Amino acid sequence: MASLRSKGEIFLATASSGIAATLLPGGRTAHSRFKIPIDIQSSSICAIQKQKKIANLIRIVAAIIWDEAPMTNKNCLEALDRSLQDICSNNAPFGGKVLIMGGDFRQVLPVVRKSTKAQIISACIVQSHLWNHTKISRLCQNIRSLHDQEFPEFLIRIGDGVEPTKPDDTIRLPLHIAIPWKGEHSIQVLIQHIFLNMELHGWDAPYMVQRAILTLTNDDVQKLKDMIIDQFPGEEHNLLSFDEVEGDNHNLYQQEFLNSIAQACIVQSYLWNHTKILRLCQDMQTLHDQEFPEFLIRIGDGVEPTKRDDTVMLPLHIAIPWKGEHSIQVLIQHIFPNLELHGWDAPYMVQRAILTPTNDDVQKLNDMIIDQFPGEEHNLLSFDEVEGDNHNLYQQEFLNSIAQGSLPSHILKIKKGAQLMWLRNLDPRY
Repeated sequence: MASLRSKGEIFLATASSGIAATLLPGGRTAHSRFKIPIDIQSSSICAIQKQKKIANLIRIVAAIIWDEAPMTNKNCLEALDRSLQDICSNNAPFGGKVLIMGGDFRQVLPVVRKSTKAQIISACIVQSHLWNHTKISRLCQNIRSLHDQEFPEFLIRIGDGVEPTKPDDTIRLPLHIAIPWKGEHSIQVLIQHIFLNMELHGWDAPYMVQRAILTLTNDDVQKLKDMIIDQFPGEEHNLLSFDEVEGDNHNLYQQEFLNSIAQACIVQSYLWNHTKILRLCQDMQTLHDQEFPEFLIRIGDGVEPTKRDDTVMLPLHIAIPWKGEHSIQVLIQHIFPNLELHGWDAPYMVQRAILTPTNDDVQKLNDMIIDQFPGEEHNLLSFDEVEGDNHNLYQQEFLNSIAQGSLPSHILKIKKGAQLMWLRNLDPRY
């Protein structure tokens, strides 16, 4: 980057993660800079219009830098490739732009939800057709450890899987980089080792930004902070996150009590000893069916008998035996008897529902129930064009064929009298 800047060249600095992006001058995440879709597919493109300022900027840049590239899904890389070719009107990889990718494949690979090892490997950028156009340069010198060659070599051995491990697959740290635990005093030894003569360097920014202690839990963070703050000279000031309850006109909540509140399970609080527990014994929604709530309570208490695979056998009087596809119609008739006569009957509709865990089953049930309503059927499509697709690259038939597992079908079938469910966006910005 320094070389490009010294020549007056323009470049875009991006990274796969927000943390890595903050370490680059003018850095942003690749998703933010190039409008890469979050729900990336093999045919996705970036949401950049050719007439926008970002498109004009891309046309004049000399290079694009993408740090921590091994973390990204290959579909993101290919989406950027297609978009740059379109923006730059150039069929060369990435529209003829130089893309400099950095990263270490020993670290985090792409995250693919509920995937196997093979699926994760398949999502790596090395599996993309663009990898054949990539020139690989290996960085052999860790600039941050010029005076300590042993530590980076130790890390590389761990990454390569050749560092000896203990029986529980943990790794023994070399003695020269470990502080033996000899009680609470060892924490002070650690602090003195990392922040040597800290009381003399409180205003020394280079001294402070080159040092840090990382720990896994907030309790340890708070403990270390208190011990380190005590080493600074001067008067201590405590800043409280809040000291009053909105609307507490009668001052029921004292400041001392509010300042004592800590995030934890409420039963672990000393206040739980002053709590009177009242148990609700009657489910008002099941006044005429006591057996079902008792069945649910037995499941919750873990006393309901289970089968060998830990599943629970439903009582016969609340189950419809499966006898093929016809059983679905039996279920619908049981929940919605004479449905065609009650399309406009709100009390009838709001007291009935069929819940199912997958969208495929939801769509199947919707279609079967809609068919029972009289009248003409209307199909409403969720979308039929791609924003910025000025060349009509994505045909309507293709768009309508896309099935997204986490969203309802793009086709909404309705008839006069059928009920619709409206979902509210809880985001206060909308």
